[in-house]
Amino acid sequence: MRLQTLHRILFAAIVMAVLAVPSVQGAEVGGINYELDATARTAAVVALDGGRSYEGRVTIPEWVAVSNRSYRVTSIAMHAFYNCPRLKAVILGDNITRVGYEAFAWCTMLQMIKVNSSLAVVEPEAFVGCSALEQVVLPDLWGWCKIDFQGTTPRCNPLYYAHQMVLKDTYVRTVQVPDGITAVKRYAFAGCNMVAVVLPPTVTHVDMLAFKDCAQLRMLNLPSTVTTLASAESFNDADLCVLENVALGNGVRVVPDYAFAGCRWLRTLVIGENVHIVGLRAFKGCASLEELALPTMLVSIGTEAFAGCNGLLSVTMSAALTSIGLRAFAGCSSLRTVTMRCHASKLKQLGDDIFEGVDGGRCVLYVPQGQVEAYRRLPQFAVFTTICEEGSPLQGDINGDDEVSVADVTALITILLDPSMASERARQSADVNNDGEISIADVTALITLVLAE
Repeated sequence: MRLQTLHRILFAAIVMAVLAVPSVQGAEVGGINYELDATARTAAVVALDGGRSYEGRVTIPEWVAVSNRSYRVTSIAMHAFYNCPRLKAVILGDNITRVGYEAFAWCTMLQMIKVNSSLAVVEPEAFVGCSALEQVVLPDLWGWCKIDFQGTTPRCNPLYYAHQMVLKDTYVRTVQVPDGITAVKRYAFAGCNMVAVVLPPTVTHVDMLAFKDCAQLRMLNLPSTVTTLASAESFNDADLCVLENVALGNGVRVVPDYAFAGCRWLRTLVIGENVHIVGLRAFKGCASLEELALPTMLVSIGTEAFAGCNGLLSVTMSAALTSIGLRAFAGCSSLRTVTMRCHASKLKQLGDDIFEGVDGGRCVLYVPQGQVEAYRRLPQFAVFTTICEEGSPLQGDINGDDEVSVADVTALITILLDPSMASERARQSADVNNDGEISIADVTALITLVLAE
């Protein structure tokens, strides 16, 4: 009986001893400090003890052995390499799936990081202050496109500082997103110096912040499979953006707020036919745009959607349009023609100052047949001196060359001297002041138009 009791006491003591051993322990192996989880048999890289810093080239292994037990190295903990001023390069082991908050923050001499295909999460500010970064080396683009870069700034992505993406010993200039990828995630290519990106037909979602501050990106074509664009802010600083060509496929229904704001070199814009809404300031400041043909399904243009597009010469609106936001085309000072395809009665929501800064004396408003007076009654279109039915000749363009110039003044004087020499179209254009007759007053009005040009 006593022996049985002794066995029970001994067993209880062993159990208590085992339970007293913490499941998480620390160990330094090969100059790298780890936090070990005995239960999960995993290890996380942590900061060195005693105020020491990592330096030189650090290669993180896939496994680490401690006391005859192997641990899978799966993460880099918060602040693990924080402010290591002599750290030059880091190679992540193939089992690393997570990089913690500010893990490499202020490693001001870090020049290269090599990632793996398993990396899934990079927490906020992971690389903040890594201003010396020159290269991010990838095994493939498939794994990179799967990474969830977290936070509200691109400083979680080493590319934001390095700019150079290296794939198979080659600097990547045109990014070809692999077939099978369905989403281009936030900050995925932030800061990358690529000039073009090619998306496969499997992509359905694009977060425009994926291309945040890509200062050399010139071309972006979205396939028709892309149905969702996301953008919480302008994806490019106006001083950095060199984007010249954008094509939105027919799958997109909404161009989100700020989507291409500040793309001042954007010259060619194709908006898919199924776009219903252009959001707040979506193309604000796209100063190099000259022509804009809005899709036939477009219903709503947001506040300041095209404000500051001061190179814009012509705009053609859709027949389905019902809403134009506040100052939608404000500052479009080069506009010469605006064509409205919808009846005035369909415009249920009109913001103030839609065409603020547009020279209504030089810009002609074309409207559907029978809609001239209806548009004249809308205060938002009062800026336009000349409102014509679409297809009618341009007032003052006597010689029919689609311009109002000194040559038209000569042609008008010729008509005054011999009206029989003028065609019906020329006579319609010659009534510049719209008083129903052709006289010397029209010559004065035409000279005023020419001088304004």
